[in-house]
Amino acid sequence: MSLEIPNFDYSHLTVMLVDDDPAYRKILSSILKKHFQANIVESSNPQEAFGLMKDNLPDLLVLDMQMPVMDGLTALKFLRSNEATRNLPVIACTALSYGDLFISLAKLKIADYIVKPSNAKIISGKFHKALNEISKRKK
Repeated sequence: MSLEIPNFDYSHLTVMLVDDDPAYRKILSSILKKHFQANIVESSNPQEAFGLMKDNLPDLLVLDMQMPVMDGLTALKFLRSNEATRNLPVIACTALSYGDLFISLAKLKIADYIVKPSNAKIISGKFHKALNEISKRKK
């Protein structure tokens, strides 16, 4: 069975990956570069990411929910309370699967979520959906 994923050109978009696991960031980054040609900014925690966002707000944020320093849900609440990031599209990544988390994420208007572990085809599909919507709004 082949894992054929089409390539898209979203080189005009920037995606910020916020995850404390460098190996997972590398997987996400390689999918985004290979199949979407998106510009990538990486951060190991939300506080560092907030500092990077002061200079350049990404078009899409991919945010892990379980991290030291600050968890993803707290970071997402902070983003939604800030005028500049209130409508920033976010894809949440989580190994947690309890219903209350998904209800909270939906209330915070995430674009989508990725359940860890997941395969490249599922991840690519979620990236394509989000990047396509963002690209349409920028035209």
